[in-house]
This record gives sequence, C-alpha cells and structure tokens, in this order.
Amino acid sequence: MLPFLENDDKRDPLIRNTSYVGDQVETTDRIRLQIPSMTIYLQSIRDLLYRLCLQHGCSLSVAFDLKLITGEALTNIIKHS
Repeated sequence: MLPFLENDDKRDPLIRNTSYVGDQVETTDRIRLQIPSMTIYLQSIRDLLYRLCLQHGCSLSVAFDLKLITGEALTNIIKHS
C-alpha cells in the first residue's frame, strides 16, 4: 500500500469510489489522487491505475496503454516541474 494512501478509516474513498458525509454515502465517478512529486511512487501509481482499469471493464491492452502513458506523463511532470 502506498504510504500516502493509508487510511485508518476502513471506508477508503479512493478504492471504493465513494465519499462519506456524516451518515450519508455518495458515489462519484471521479478519483482524486495527491501524490508526492517523487519518482519512487510511479510504479505504485501505474499499478493502481492498471488494476482500476481492469476492475472497471477495460481490456488488457487498454489498461496497459493507459498505465504506460500515465507513467510517461507523470515522469515528465516530475522531471520538468
């Protein structure tokens, strides 16, 4: 697990794609990640994206392509920011 994604609360909005407001649960079509600008986190983020794509019905080739281009984009952002 990524250290910045660890959550003592078992209702993890990242993985479950939900937000909790009081006792109400709201589903959303968005996932928001805040990650440190360090290349050591890239593999974990790429793997997370790949698993999420597969869980949501993407083909293996689409999931792989998204993993690849996301990794390249994040690498460029980190190196050039």
